[in-house]
Amino acid sequence: MEQIQKDSYAVLFRVIGRILAFSWKREKALFILKVLLSIAGAALVYVQLVSFSSIVDEIIRIKQLGLGITNSLINNGIFLGASFLVPSIIGNLDSLVDTMLRNKLGTKMNLYLVDIYSSLDIGTFEGADFQTKRDRANKWGLGSISNVIYWSMRIVRGVVGVIV
Repeated sequence: MEQIQKDSYAVLFRVIGRILAFSWKREKALFILKVLLSIAGAALVYVQLVSFSSIVDEIIRIKQLGLGITNSLINNGIFLGASFLVPSIIGNLDSLVDTMLRNKLGTKMNLYLVDIYSSLDIGTFEGADFQTKRDRANKWGLGSISNVIYWSMRIVRGVVGVIV
């Protein structure tokens, strides 16, 4: 039983690797942009914490010295506001890149399948074994590619969040 589970994991990781390699090979620029947006989105939490900490430090300094509102406090407030605005912009860009990547990979996957199907002889193409495999693959479809990319980017974002 344990060997079957290990084999299942091995197959799963092989499929994930093939999906990421397919995406990398076909849409390298969008894939890199997706990774960069995920990293930036995760790193912005650090910027928010630092800017909030700067405001608290400035307020403590103002109370200790008996000063009024300083330019530093205003600048830190503007920076804090921007650090909350930028993640929504990055989130929108990430959604746009995700949609573009999904559409382009869908087109490339369909063209890839046409190439594969055109190289087969009619006996193989109409065989029951091939039809069963094709039907199983169609059940997973492009959605599985999009899901693997989505969860891979979530893992990247989580790792960056832990590092930051």
